[in-house]
Amino acid sequence: MKEEDAETKIVDFVARMNEKGKGIPTRVAEIEDFPVFSYDELLASLQAGVCNVSKFSCNYEPDIFNAIAVPYEKFLFNSGLVLQYLGPITALILAYVYSWWVLLAVPVFFIIGMKQGKSAYLRALFRSAFTSEAIFCFLFYYKQVDVYSKLTDKIYYWGMEKKESA
Repeated sequence: MKEEDAETKIVDFVARMNEKGKGIPTRVAEIEDFPVFSYDELLASLQAGVCNVSKFSCNYEPDIFNAIAVPYEKFLFNSGLVLQYLGPITALILAYVYSWWVLLAVPVFFIIGMKQGKSAYLRALFRSAFTSEAIFCFLFYYKQVDVYSKLTDKIYYWGMEKKESA
């Protein structure tokens, strides 16, 4: 799948959801109380080090990942899952057959598999957020990414409470 396919999928999904009244932004300018006014300005701020984009939620969203990931990222993620779940089972079998010392590999397989899956998810998330404004807005709306501005010393995320000025 190409990046254009992911953007088309996301734009079509956002259009359907907006028809139902969701109000998902498609442009950075549509996001209220945001530290920048355009996607190009956001990219320039990222390059200048004025803003940082990071993963907001600890949740893994499989539908979002499947929509934005390229085949290589899906392969990395799936191989991480195999390592995470089948590695410990294999270690248990080998421990029974050969030596109980092989049980030390159980947490190693689990941790390495988990790290590989997380790495593939983050790679897909940030690659797609930085290649398309529509995908960035979608990921921002669904709280997959947030933006930290060094100028205002605030973290911006969708649905943040509006503070009233005195």
